[in-house]
Amino acid sequence: MAVFSYQAKTKDGKKLKGKIESVTKRDAMEELRSMDLVVFKVEPMNALLNKDITLRKTLKEKEFIIFLRQFATLLNAGILLVDSVELLAKQTTDSVLMVALETLASDVQNGEALSVAMTKQPKVFPDLLVHMTHSAEVSGRLEEVMDQMASYYEKQYRIKKKVETAMTYPLVVGTLAIGITIFLLVFIVPIFSDMFASMGGELPAITKLVLNLSNFFKDFWILMVLVVLLLVLASQRLLKQERYAYSKDVFV
Repeated sequence: MAVFSYQAKTKDGKKLKGKIESVTKRDAMEELRSMDLVVFKVEPMNALLNKDITLRKTLKEKEFIIFLRQFATLLNAGILLVDSVELLAKQTTDSVLMVALETLASDVQNGEALSVAMTKQPKVFPDLLVHMTHSAEVSGRLEEVMDQMASYYEKQYRIKKKVETAMTYPLVVGTLAIGITIFLLVFIVPIFSDMFASMGGELPAITKLVLNLSNFFKDFWILMVLVVLLLVLASQRLLKQERYAYSKDVFV
């Protein structure tokens, strides 16, 4: 049995917070709902430290696209909005999407508009989808707009996968080339260095450069690894900033 913390509300509007033991998160939510509670949040707790476990999980794009397509199909078939969201929450295999949809269904059931409920979860529902949903609510074309948004995000997903596939080959080749070069400098070149030293004479400038690089890599390989790690971390941090991300996109 696992311990879960929850936030819920009674039919009278009273907010509740507490803990519940259950086998899975889904079972915990079902048990709370059987108590006539409107569940807002259920999170696993650390049994040893009795603190919430914070796991960084991201929504899978493919699951999100499938949700939009199925959502449009259910609405087009005449299924009620709340029933459609709850049904999709039970069917999805993505834990992030499941929690988001369960919260979305609860908010809509409490009288909020779908677009308003989506704004509470910006990490799951993009701004474009929220605005398009609001327009669809006004015009009464929700199922049509959801189908269009599914096609839009599906096209984006395919383009992204094509770019990733195109970038994989040069990235692998470049990594192998750098690895082989470092291997030669660290393990092979020193053999020739000893041979050149025993022969005597003046070495060409390019040969001296290669030997110096080999000695540098042998003596400061730890420093080189740290520099590479720092550059990777710094680039990731910079790319999270909008202006640097935009510059990167323009350059690429």
